[in-house]
Amino acid sequence: MISYIERSALIIDTAHGFQGDERDVIIFSPCVGSSMPRGAQYFIASTGNLFNVAITRARSLLHVIGNINACFNCGIPHISEFASYVMNLNKETEKKVHHRVQFDDSKVGPYEEPFHDALVAAGLKPIPQYPVNQYRLDLAIVSDGYKMDIEIDGEYYHKEWDGSRCREDFIRDLRLQALGWHVKRFWVYQIRDQQGKCVQEVLDLIKSINK
Repeated sequence: MISYIERSALIIDTAHGFQGDERDVIIFSPCVGSSMPRGAQYFIASTGNLFNVAITRARSLLHVIGNINACFNCGIPHISEFASYVMNLNKETEKKVHHRVQFDDSKVGPYEEPFHDALVAAGLKPIPQYPVNQYRLDLAIVSDGYKMDIEIDGEYYHKEWDGSRCREDFIRDLRLQALGWHVKRFWVYQIRDQQGKCVQEVLDLIKSINK
């Protein structure tokens, strides 16, 4: 019988063992505690590059297991800063639990929900999967002065050899524009790498519409 560990292709190693490699899921411990030996503290403080390797090897999910308060107060800059980032991230997550729009995961791509939240933070009220005729808009902003469709285009959906999806989207955009909608499209890479810039582009477009 093949064990669960064998089926999951589990690898246990130090950060050195993952240099130049990635895994779908990484479970990482910073090995920081309130009573850690001075030698261990010196080693962790002088190997920030290894810490960077450890937390960037996950393709999909990173689990960090440890004492977050000890990390925050350890006096090691890169560890303390990471702990502070996680604390703030947890606070923001708790705030959003009470305000988040429910998304249908079967219809929503991985970048639509965080971009929705970024638009909300900018003072807008996007509506996910908004129905218009036979279409479902990724994110719709409906106001007295305008109607905007925000589409987030995935790489694989627009690389068919015959270009059929691109033609369909072109026809769709023309139809929506004929119905009075302003259409703004982003690549997933723009949302991933330049989310703030994308939000600003939406705000600038709304400003130009309302002139």
